[in-house]
Amino acid sequence: MSGTATRLDRVRAAMEKAKLDALLISSPVEDSFGRNSQNRRYVSGFTGSWGYALVTKKRAILAVDFRYVEQAEKEGEAHGFETWKTEGKMTKWVPKLIGEAGLEGKRVGVSGADMSLGSFDAWQSAVAKMKGPTRPKLTAARGIVEGLRRQKDAAELTELQRAIDLADIAFTQVSRSIEPGTTELQVAARIEAVIRANGGDGVSFDTIVAAG
Repeated sequence: MSGTATRLDRVRAAMEKAKLDALLISSPVEDSFGRNSQNRRYVSGFTGSWGYALVTKKRAILAVDFRYVEQAEKEGEAHGFETWKTEGKMTKWVPKLIGEAGLEGKRVGVSGADMSLGSFDAWQSAVAKMKGPTRPKLTAARGIVEGLRRQKDAAELTELQRAIDLADIAFTQVSRSIEPGTTELQVAARIEAVIRANGGDGVSFDTIVAAG
């Protein structure tokens, strides 16, 4: 695979190797912890808390409900995704999506790190209502996107360097403001404030500050 291959190219190459006709990537456990699916965002650019990315050999689809249509169109288009609006119960829209995506009777891999057992059961139930020849086979597809994410592209390397630079700025500025009586919580809050003030989205995890 050449260095100019897009993420979709790489996903499709991995699908072909795994003998899959499509890959389904969702948000984890309906995003109940407020953490959007990083696998789905990596592939599609979509940051909404609910929705499915479906990659076939020829199409890339973001299936979202009415709340996220505009966001999906804005974020997904730049990554080669089209937006598909879900309507009604899953037993209605899943067969329709499968049909329009040309996946009837095909082998669809489910990105296991992203989908809860409840969601998988719901998909299985919706698919089970389809007639035999049209019913796709849902199968676990573990590690496909995670494996691709280990190899960083130029854009990711740029973002990593930006994060490093922000951390350096925060450390330098905040370390100068520490004096007797400053609490660990105050230092942690200042670090996050400096990161945000310089364009960062926030910290990756709770800042650990230890003294004494």
